[in-house]
Amino acid sequence: MDKITRSEVARRAGVSKTTVTYVLRDAPGIQLSGETRERVKRIAAELGYQPDFAATSLVRGRTSIIGLLLPSQESQFGGYYSRMIAGLLDAAQETPYHFLYLGQNHPEKYLQCFARGYLDAFIILQSGTDPTHVAAAARFGKPGLTMNYQNDLGIPAVSMDYEGAMDQAYGYLLERGRKRIVFACYRQDCQPNVRHIRRHGELARQWKKRAEIRHVDLDGFPDIQAAYRETLRGGGTDGFVVDGVWNAARLREEAAAEGRRFGEDCDLVTICPGERPPRPEPGCRALEAQPERVGLEAWRLMERILTGGSVESSLLIPFRYTDG
Repeated sequence: MDKITRSEVARRAGVSKTTVTYVLRDAPGIQLSGETRERVKRIAAELGYQPDFAATSLVRGRTSIIGLLLPSQESQFGGYYSRMIAGLLDAAQETPYHFLYLGQNHPEKYLQCFARGYLDAFIILQSGTDPTHVAAAARFGKPGLTMNYQNDLGIPAVSMDYEGAMDQAYGYLLERGRKRIVFACYRQDCQPNVRHIRRHGELARQWKKRAEIRHVDLDGFPDIQAAYRETLRGGGTDGFVVDGVWNAARLREEAAAEGRRFGEDCDLVTICPGERPPRPEPGCRALEAQPERVGLEAWRLMERILTGGSVESSLLIPFRYTDG
């Protein structure tokens, strides 16, 4: 089937090609009757007319394409990223915008997209601490935001409230009367972990008269079982905060083998960033991330950015308690 042209729409509607252009591109300041506009739109829809992308972009001065800049596949944070992206795509489903996947491991490619004006805006999703890609995108003056990463460049950011998760976890354990609390977490090249650990340090100083709160850096051990045996066994720890479902399960096994009774002489809070919470167990609670909501709120923020509305510099999505 031949592509329907503006000339065909104009002939069927009894107007000029210019009038068709004005109507279908919503050109501002053009005086046309409501009847003419409705007739042109109806006939264009009946004929299945699709405007030429390149020509429309040239006239409008925008492409309706948002660059989605992601880390390389091997460094992506499993299903966590895919769930954020799913929330983003679902939120944008009924809008005229489309997404172009760009990889941080191919900077020459994504920089070319910025330089040639392919993008109306950008969204950068990452967990790593390297600011290089955010800074590179910011140089082109396009509107944008970051997901799962807070930046120092004044670009709006949407992420889980990693600091708030520590507040929730320690607050719960203190309410349970726990006095010797340990936070087990990797550092790695991961901004969420950096934020967890920084907030841990603040709370340890703030609550030092109420409880002894310390961090076990899992980077220094082959696994969490070894960390428990070498630093926690027999130490009288009565509260545990563990990052990750697998790590929490292994720590629970080690503690149970030592004779610890969760819900009686100790409690455990699992922080679940990209994983589903564990099944309910006595003395155990889980703080579950909401990655789909991060994507949803990121798109809502992006729409305000694109329309010139006021936006928050940082939007934090709370973790939610489950009975895990």
